[in-house]
Amino acid sequence: MSEPMRTPLPPLLVDRLRAAGCDPQVSCEAAGLPWPLPDGTTIVAPIDALERFYALAAAALGDDDLGLHLVASVPRGAYGLFEFGVRASATLREGLDRLCRTMALFNRVAQLQWSQVGGLARCEMLVPGRVGDLGRHANEFFIALLVAWTRASVIEPLPISQVWFSHASPGGVLAEHRRVLGCDALEFGASTCGFAFDAVRLDVPLREADPALGRVIDEHARGLADTPTPPLTFELQRTLRALPRLDAAGLRSIARRLGHSSRSLQRHLAADGTSFRRVVDEVRRERLVVLQRDGVALEQIAAVLGFSDVRALRRAQQRWG
Repeated sequence: MSEPMRTPLPPLLVDRLRAAGCDPQVSCEAAGLPWPLPDGTTIVAPIDALERFYALAAAALGDDDLGLHLVASVPRGAYGLFEFGVRASATLREGLDRLCRTMALFNRVAQLQWSQVGGLARCEMLVPGRVGDLGRHANEFFIALLVAWTRASVIEPLPISQVWFSHASPGGVLAEHRRVLGCDALEFGASTCGFAFDAVRLDVPLREADPALGRVIDEHARGLADTPTPPLTFELQRTLRALPRLDAAGLRSIARRLGHSSRSLQRHLAADGTSFRRVVDEVRRERLVVLQRDGVALEQIAAVLGFSDVRALRRAQQRWG
């Protein structure tokens, strides 16, 4: 069996299949994914099963460029610290550094790296030991997503000089690739997947630069890197971060999503040296920083974080120190 990875794509695809009048259960079961999919905005599944599911979904939808088209469906914040770390950076250079450092926080299978080669800045992804990396649709989705994030981060237009993929060329005129990626210089069958742009642009200021938020993200990333997170605690963090509102973060419902009873989840977390409340508070603190940075009113923040009112939120802030 191939390495399991976490991804938000299957839930997005299930919604798209339903909207098109297709039965997502057929594609999921044929690919070897569980049905129904686990609750939440992301799932963990073997890369091979995910690759089969994307191919079956693309066929059912009649969309040969499905990976490229899915980027527009990804909601802001779906990738948590991984995403906001880029947005908060002062420059593209800092953003790429932070992007590569925090990649493992969201996905521990694929590797991301960047380099400056001559006059080009190169950002590339690979899955060690796996030919073709994540497969065509996931490769194209991930690189198109990184290109979209990079372009959205800068104030001035950012031309993309080159884009390359490790999977074989799908053939045809590749007009949709050129449109979505904004680049005519495409290569297939490369050793990695990635994109490049003029290195002069590495030090341009970013649209949403926020040094304070960047420091919070770096501190959190260092903590995760210095202290390996036990698997169940990691899955609990990811499940909570995927919730649009933390008022839905009840012990019983979250335990069920993770395949545990409430008592079993509490027992395992205690063995990991933590607790359900502590992990919930950690995720609340992360989201509080982002919501405050976006100028959201305190009343709305309190509701999103699962507090009864602003006073309860302030008491929690005092408790957190």
